Amino acid sequence: MKIYQAKKIETIKEIGEILHAQLEPEIGQDLEYVVEDFIHFWKDNKEGIIYVMKDGEEFLGTIGGFPISNVYNKKDKQVLISFFYVLPIHRNKKSKVSLKLYNLFEKWCVNRKIIAASSTKTAKNFYRKRGFKEIETTWLKGLNKNV
Repeated sequence: MKIYQAKKIETIKEIGEILHAQLEPEIGQDLEYVVEDFIHFWKDNKEGIIYVMKDGEEFLGTIGGFPISNVYNKKDKQVLISFFYVLPIHRNKKSKVSLKLYNLFEKWCVNRKIIAASSTKTAKNFYRKRGFKEIETTWLKGLNKNV
């Protein structure tokens, strides 16, 4: 197993397509996932980072995030986990794919706070075990463009 930083456009595209295929059924019509927009954002983002874990050519998981501004305190440095995905067959505790990806990401985030969103009980437990505090719930409402 190897973890590396995704820098090549081909790798970013592969991640975008995997996330789209896996997340589209989950996010449904609430959020539109456009692979081309994902690719565009990450190829031009010089401050963020994407880590990928593979076993040979087999994709196991990925995590990506970027710095964001704290509008209440500019000295308070924060990083938003934009995505964190591990294939279901590799989510067991024995393989430690999630833990290895997260630990490397956390090292990159040194001296900053990490912000993560989660919608599953498993993800919430993962973050709690790593010292995260649940501070709010995110709500989403789509508005008709004709209004």
